[in-house]
Amino acid sequence: MFGHPRIALLLYAVAMGYLEAAVVVYLRAIYYPEGFSFPLKPMDAGILGMEIGREAATVVMIFAIAWAAARSRWQTLIGFALVFGVWDIAYYVGLKILLGWPPSLFELDVLFLIPIVWVGPVWAPSLIALSMSAAAWALWPMDYGVIEPRAWEWSLMIAAGCKEDAGRCEGFPEKGSASGPNRQDASPTEQPVTVRRPLGVCTMPPR
Repeated sequence: MFGHPRIALLLYAVAMGYLEAAVVVYLRAIYYPEGFSFPLKPMDAGILGMEIGREAATVVMIFAIAWAAARSRWQTLIGFALVFGVWDIAYYVGLKILLGWPPSLFELDVLFLIPIVWVGPVWAPSLIALSMSAAAWALWPMDYGVIEPRAWEWSLMIAAGCKEDAGRCEGFPEKGSASGPNRQDASPTEQPVTVRRPLGVCTMPPR
């Protein structure tokens, strides 16, 4: 259950798309009770500012969930594309279910408010969103073994390295032992070599 972040991102994106559609239903009920059409009606500056802020917050939320699910910068980018694409598709599906809109994919819509008002046919963002989400789904890495280790994985590797060092040091003869490389008559090439390890010092015989 916890090993399928793409499924979690997919569910999040669908839920976000429905929420976006519900907000638009409220806005159209207020500003376009007779039905949405162009030219756009003027919107109160305060409401417009809140709408721009809501769109910016939506992008931040999409990035945040992608960042939380990812285990690398690459996965963050791919996760963002996946959520953004599915969110946009779910948004139009939600509008179709709740309002019966758009009547066709060639209907004009306000696509975004940041940095300026974007207007275009519905098929344009839908095609881009479909391409983004399909590519992101395919590119999401299947094998987590190729992703850089996390902090706890680094800790395990360091602990394993220290254990290996301890095992190597255990078998060395004591200093001054007649049979060890530290005996008084040892040649310079036979002198022990001190190797520094991340968490300790281990005296090893020369190769």
